[in-house]
Amino acid sequence: MNHIMRIIITVLCLAFIIYSGYSVYKKSSHEASPLSSAMLNQIPASNPIITKTPDPVAIAKTLRNITLQDINHHQFALSKWQGKKIMVVNFWATWCPPCRHELPDFVELQKQLGSKVQFVGIAADSESNVETYLKTQSVNYPILLSGIDGVSLAEQVGDNQDALPYTLILNRHGAVINEHTGIWATKALRTELVKLAV
Repeated sequence: MNHIMRIIITVLCLAFIIYSGYSVYKKSSHEASPLSSAMLNQIPASNPIITKTPDPVAIAKTLRNITLQDINHHQFALSKWQGKKIMVVNFWATWCPPCRHELPDFVELQKQLGSKVQFVGIAADSESNVETYLKTQSVNYPILLSGIDGVSLAEQVGDNQDALPYTLILNRHGAVINEHTGIWATKALRTELVKLAV
């Protein structure tokens, strides 16, 4: 009888530990969810989370001042594309599976919406990795190289999760009007871009 009681107590303790761990995981996952711009607008100005959100004017200025080279060693300033079309700036890397997953979708959107939308990729990766990857994946928009500094560059323009992929949408005036960390569902992104390009 003593042996059976020990087994029951052990099983109950394990169940409690598993349940407690799952509860903590669920709570931390929920707290780490990114805030939408609508949610941010509802937070009072005195809330300290606002101070973590970069100033949109500062972000636009930082983006305008970014000059990087492509794999052919040509220098490009992001300001080259600002003011002409809606711009989608995507921070990515070859070592990032979600980045590689969404890249073909961006190629397709650039093909469909290229008269009004310009995608620009910023690779937080080495030139050799990007060059090798681009031999296997055709891309119809500029890919600029930032090296590992691309992660801190993404942080300067609003990526407060330090995660890739990180994508920004800029209107024709160069103002950031939307941002997304992680894979941006193609249908949702296309809808957003079509709405802006009207």
